[in-house]
Amino acid sequence: MSIGLACPACLSEPRLSGWRCRGMVILGCLLLIILPLMGFVIGGYLGGVEIGIWAALGGLGLAVLACVIPVIALVKAGRR
Repeated sequence: MSIGLACPACLSEPRLSGWRCRGMVILGCLLLIILPLMGFVIGGYLGGVEIGIWAALGGLGLAVLACVIPVIALVKAGRR
């Protein structure tokens, strides 16, 4: 069995490996779409288009951060 980049839950239960990891990937992809859109809509409603653009950039930054932190943890866990 090759370890590669797998989440800790997948390493402990190999029979469920694809099931849980796909959920993590789907959640990360949805965050990259949903957070900037929510930021743009809410910022645009509260402060106009310019504020909406800044809020969308902030949402994108949060989404990228939410995707990068688990990747770093998985790489560190894979090296053990």
